[in-house]
Amino acid sequence: MRTIRELISNNETVWFYLSNEEAKNLFYEEAKELNLHLKDEDTIKRELISDRMAVHSDCTLWYISIMVWHNSYNIKEDDTGNNAKVRSCPKIDYLKYKNGDDDYLLTKSVYTPC
Repeated sequence: MRTIRELISNNETVWFYLSNEEAKNLFYEEAKELNLHLKDEDTIKRELISDRMAVHSDCTLWYISIMVWHNSYNIKEDDTGNNAKVRSCPKIDYLKYKNGDDDYLLTKSVYTPC
């Protein structure tokens, strides 16, 4: 079965989209197992899992705002610095990834602007 550990072993940061409660529960269980934690917390709590989470190779979790998530798909290839870093983070549909689907890599935002 595919794991978060596999993804962070090849990437400094990976972004996850958690589409529903099942995805959030699965993510929480795996995060707990891997001892992932928010920067200022020793352990992760289920109620702290949002639908957009970043996992860093140092095992810290971060929230991703909907604005940053959505705008990350609009960064031009020639942008540098933080923009390049954001653009290069793989964005994963966690439930598809865990279920073995081949189309788990998100290439466009799942959110539509108002």
